Amino acid sequence: MQSIPLNAEEIIEKYAPIVKKQMKKLNIYKDFDDYYQVGLIALWEAYERYNPEKGSFATFAIFTVRGRLLTMLKKEKSYTDKHHITEDGFHQMIDNHTAIPLEKEIIESYIEGLPPRQQTWVREVIIYNKSTAEIAKQYGVHENTVRVWKQGLAKNVKALQR
Repeated sequence: MQSIPLNAEEIIEKYAPIVKKQMKKLNIYKDFDDYYQVGLIALWEAYERYNPEKGSFATFAIFTVRGRLLTMLKKEKSYTDKHHITEDGFHQMIDNHTAIPLEKEIIESYIEGLPPRQQTWVREVIIYNKSTAEIAKQYGVHENTVRVWKQGLAKNVKALQR
């Protein structure tokens, strides 16, 4: 196994290129310093959790840093999807249940030949952005039932592609 430096400065000096490379692979160019800081923190946490018996530190660090950057990207996307800046400079919450009417019409035209449960799944997930758990609760069924709806839809789509 490789020897690992023992303090934060040595870790950063030796493994900071991992953070920059992962940022480049994920096309992170906005808020570079914020993401870089998150990557460095993830690098340090990887060092603290590292177990030499399970493989090389570099590989573990790559996966830890990449995972943390992806989590931050996902949170940032979720925030920007729900908020926007109005003309007077204030943030407003965008209602997830408000779909653009034209968008709804287009989706409805594509799903009209599907079985009702699959249509329900498409509407709830794509138009209303609901999770499997939310759909199951709303329709009084188990989450696995909702997953079966999705699987049926996937089979129908694959059959159409042939």
